Amino acid sequence: MGLVSPCLLPAKCLFQDSWSNAKDWDDVLPDSIATKWKAILTDWDQKSIDVPRKIIVENGARLELHTFVDASNLSFAAAVYLKSHIDEKSMTSLIFSKNRLKPLKGGKTLTIPRMELLAILIGVRAMEFAKNELKREIAGFHLWSDSQIALSWINTTETQPIFVERRLGEIRRHEHVLFHYVRTDQNPADIATRGMSPIVLRDTNLWWEGPEWLKRSSNKWPAEKEFHVNKREIQEIDLQEQKEEETRVYLVKERKLKKAKEINKNDQCMDLTRFGTWKRLIRVTAFVMRFIKKLRPNFSAISVDGPFTADDFKTVETLLIKNDQRVYLEDCGEKTLIDQNGIKRLNTRLSAIGKMEPNLAQPIMLSCHSPLTAHIIRRIHEDLQHGGVDWTLTEFLRSYWCSKARQTVRKVIGGCLKCRRISSTPFAKPEMPPHPTDRVVRHVPFESTGVDYFGPTVTRLSGNVVKVWIVLLTCLTTRAVYLEPTLDLSTTSFTNVFRRFISRRGRPKRMLSDNGGQFVLANKTMNELKKDLIAEELALNGIEWKFLPSLSPWAGGLYERLVGMAKMCFKRALGRKILEYDQLATFTAEVEASLNQRPISHVSGESDAPLPLRPIDFLIPHGTISLNFDSAEEWEDERRLLPEKKLAIIWKNTLTVLDTFWEKLSSEYLILLRERSKWKHKGPRLQTMSSPTVGEVVLVEEDFRPRNLWPLGKVMELNTSGSVVRSVKIKMANGRIVTRPVSRLYSLEVKQVEEENEKEMENDERTNKNLACELESKR
Repeated sequence: MGLVSPCLLPAKCLFQDSWSNAKDWDDVLPDSIATKWKAILTDWDQKSIDVPRKIIVENGARLELHTFVDASNLSFAAAVYLKSHIDEKSMTSLIFSKNRLKPLKGGKTLTIPRMELLAILIGVRAMEFAKNELKREIAGFHLWSDSQIALSWINTTETQPIFVERRLGEIRRHEHVLFHYVRTDQNPADIATRGMSPIVLRDTNLWWEGPEWLKRSSNKWPAEKEFHVNKREIQEIDLQEQKEEETRVYLVKERKLKKAKEINKNDQCMDLTRFGTWKRLIRVTAFVMRFIKKLRPNFSAISVDGPFTADDFKTVETLLIKNDQRVYLEDCGEKTLIDQNGIKRLNTRLSAIGKMEPNLAQPIMLSCHSPLTAHIIRRIHEDLQHGGVDWTLTEFLRSYWCSKARQTVRKVIGGCLKCRRISSTPFAKPEMPPHPTDRVVRHVPFESTGVDYFGPTVTRLSGNVVKVWIVLLTCLTTRAVYLEPTLDLSTTSFTNVFRRFISRRGRPKRMLSDNGGQFVLANKTMNELKKDLIAEELALNGIEWKFLPSLSPWAGGLYERLVGMAKMCFKRALGRKILEYDQLATFTAEVEASLNQRPISHVSGESDAPLPLRPIDFLIPHGTISLNFDSAEEWEDERRLLPEKKLAIIWKNTLTVLDTFWEKLSSEYLILLRERSKWKHKGPRLQTMSSPTVGEVVLVEEDFRPRNLWPLGKVMELNTSGSVVRSVKIKMANGRIVTRPVSRLYSLEVKQVEEENEKEMENDERTNKNLACELESKR
């Protein structure tokens, strides 16, 4: 609301000075600025200002808005007051104020009268803002200024400079505002332009209530100068703006008609955009010319029969260039000459080498908007074995010339499919979503479980060395783990392991895993039928199985981190040892116990600090951790209790300990999880920030294959999570539908929307400049 804007003015000025003196954002500021800042802090220190809530006398009072404006060498400001009066009661209150600093750039042209005019401008805006926010019927609008020059500008009919006229145009639209002159010593806005300390501002009634005479009737106000804006002048202003708008629309229509005319001209010839290569364009045009030659012998110098010669292709190229210049290069200027073939060339100052390098001395002129130019650049780019922009541009300029040559070459090379297969960037990984409910809400241990395999390791079985894999199942809520070795990756082995897990830990309701082959047959190819059979069997047992997108291990970070910890235990403890299968099963159980005893909350070094929270506390709450809830005397009393009462006490204590562990999970672990929140994924330096779209052709990344052998795919369906595209279904060349995360896809389609928008903006800017010059010449 700006009620204390005079107190903030010194800080704003200091901030402006600091930026004008410093060369960069991290440069050390001079000592003078630091001293001023300390002085400002001293003025602000523990200073409070009480502002009354009451701003009107009573309901039903007549309301008026009075805006006072002023300007100084430092700033210009406006202060809006609400006057309410009924019968003999009257009250004025400050409801809004705003001050702005004098800009550093162009400050020399901002004289005091122009600053006063800017103050009036923000004054009428502030008054309109206050009117809309109050939502009350306002009986009168008054603006007070102590600048007679600025008030005369508003009330005059003479044409002023452009800067003044543009501000006056907006001010004069407020025909309901009555403008007044007020002396500087009675203008409260003067305080906002010069600044004031909080302790002085608190007791300044001129700022909080306005001048004393404002509470009186209007016949007792200063009457040196007051006026309304003439409605006729407003109509003339609107008529002038309407003419300017009509002129602007006319120029835009002229531009569109010219563009349509060019399209119509282009339609008279072959559509060059239909041809993908320069060779195909030349050959098709040669066959067309040969056909016309047979009908009209005097058409051109192309051969009628036999294979095409180099002279024939040269004739075709000459005809295409001449036709292209006729369509796109009607007016080429004075520095243009026409050679013996009728081709327009650029006349340069290198005529001395014209006999040795005719194309370099007088290059052929082309248009940057012509599709023929794109074909020529693409041919040079392919002849140079897909060279870069500088290389292609150099070769292009040796024989041709066009405006915006580098931009045109960059655009054509950017659309080269082979180059984009090598240089395109992957789609960026979307932000990480919030933690799922299974991660942060209390559940029974292993109610929501993630599963994965790691290995293989080796073991001895019946005297033979065989491979063994380890199945890891982890609780998504308590982070407890279950490990068990298995001899293969078959579906039967996994089903047996899963049944033993259910027998020991209970049946889960939700399962989470990737799309690895451990849930199907042991071969590398995914067998969808087997996966469907497993899912169907689990559904019959009330288990919901969720598969993560393929090739996205970060999505299974809940269990991938534990896989890494388990691998480290096996690597450090076993090394190169080969255990018997029975010994390996025992060691796996010990690793499981070790992982379940790891702390998941803060570990304090104090001797009397509580023990950290561990996953095993939720599985065996009365096993390894004893929180001393009961004293030794109570233990002696328990010996005298009957067995049934003792059992009830133990059961009650177990529930108490378990509730304590869940409370620690909520109060410590979740807070620790919140503080370690991470939203962004690490990725390559260059990424495509947009999301793939349905129907888009993409390059699908594959491991252990060079990039030029990666297959192409077509996006068929977007898999969204919270309106964010995280994976897509892709149709491969063999018709197979696969699911891939967006970070494994590379966009191949060139999006030209931004380039078209830039061209439109350039055309609009050129139109506005022409309009401004035309209006200025009329004035």
